[in-house]
Amino acid sequence: RVSLVKYLTFWNYQTCRPPQKAILNDRSFWTGVLRTFYAGDDTVSADGNENSHIELIRCMPAQEHQEALKRIKYYISKQQSVAVLFRRGSQSINIELELLAQGMAYVSELGSSVFDRREVFSVISLLRLAAGKLNDLAIPERLKAWNAMLRFPNIGLKSFRVDELASLLSSKTSFYGDAIREFVEELPEISDWQKKQVVKRSSVIETIEAAELNSSDYVIKNYIELTDLYKKLEDLSLSKTNEEESVAGIDSMIMFLELKGFLPADAVAYIDKLKNGSDKKITSDTMVTLTTNHKSKGREWPAVLIPGCTDNNYPYLRDDELSVKSTIEEERRLFYVALTRAINGVHIFSRTAGVSDEEKPSPFIDEMNFRESGIIGGYLSEGKYIELNAWLAKNKTSRPTRRYLESLKVSKSEC
Repeated sequence: RVSLVKYLTFWNYQTCRPPQKAILNDRSFWTGVLRTFYAGDDTVSADGNENSHIELIRCMPAQEHQEALKRIKYYISKQQSVAVLFRRGSQSINIELELLAQGMAYVSELGSSVFDRREVFSVISLLRLAAGKLNDLAIPERLKAWNAMLRFPNIGLKSFRVDELASLLSSKTSFYGDAIREFVEELPEISDWQKKQVVKRSSVIETIEAAELNSSDYVIKNYIELTDLYKKLEDLSLSKTNEEESVAGIDSMIMFLELKGFLPADAVAYIDKLKNGSDKKITSDTMVTLTTNHKSKGREWPAVLIPGCTDNNYPYLRDDELSVKSTIEEERRLFYVALTRAINGVHIFSRTAGVSDEEKPSPFIDEMNFRESGIIGGYLSEGKYIELNAWLAKNKTSRPTRRYLESLKVSKSEC
């Protein structure tokens, strides 16, 4: 079995050794990266090895997890394991939920379950409140839910006061807004600003409590607007990275709710069903792995899926004091790591240029030069060397491409 890394790097310096960092930092590097691949079709491989495959899927965010699931099912049907590699943890939410909905076991190396993410748990707790289902929980679970909601964003009180209020509300079954206002009236040494913030939140809680007949996504969007949630997350987060992850997680949950079109009660019932399914036993035969680009280093799988190849994930350039800063060169190398974890197939999910102002294709996609790779790979895979030479005579190619084509003339004994 020969890893794709050999094919991806074969062109470099007319040998089979991996490319040097200087090449990885070069924008033109990506022009040569896919030389052995014919995008969207079978590709040229070494003798005796199954043809390798690379695919670029351009789709809208709401379609990405569904397209990923199709390919996961395909490889499982072939008894081949699959890894889904994420640049950021929040990218996994919709794919995890879709896997759970299909009853498919998976190994997650992302640190926590999708349901344990703070923002996901808070959204689910708000839906329970809207559906009138908080009282279905045991008191310890109700306490946990109220603690999450009162800190989403922080209601404006000191932490121990928030704990006291959460304890009070978890003992109630209704009229939560009244209970919050009564609580704040009895607090000593509270500023007028704090009191105003708490009273405002009590009104928001009452609004959510009465939202049983609204769609689930509307309930959460309305809550975000009424609490100015995104702005407060920006102000209160310890780092820009934490804030971006929280917002991305909330947006993923909203997308999930929009696609389902549930009322709050239906959403809660569906999520609880998925949560119960998440306890499905993981065995050594489990064929789906969810992990990060960093954790994938030094490993390989028959198939690799790389979702979210957009300009806000690749490169992911953090700009705050508390996060480890990365450079465009480091991000390009990390993307290369993800690409080269596959043995038989790699599938890259991106966007169509010009379709959305919010998410644009990663600049690395353009640097990979799929069109030229497809043309050259197509001629090579079909053995049309005369036609290839004619095409090369009429078209200007990059230096990495020329190096790659020269490397094909090297005998195996020289590799």
